[in-house]
Amino acid sequence: MATVGLTPIRATEEGIALETHRLELAKVERAFIDGEEEGFAALYTRKSSAEIVGTAQN
Repeated sequence: MATVGLTPIRATEEGIALETHRLELAKVERAFIDGEEEGFAALYTRKSSAEIVGTAQN
């Protein structure tokens, strides 16, 4: 698992409300073609402004 920026756990510790936008790789055509359908990508945004504060990929 790779992350950049804030994770949901760290955001909770800092009192920052997040929204999580998650995409399963099985739903991505390129991942299907490459045979890489396991995992996900997630984008974390600040709830009040949609500012991107972190990402994760597994």
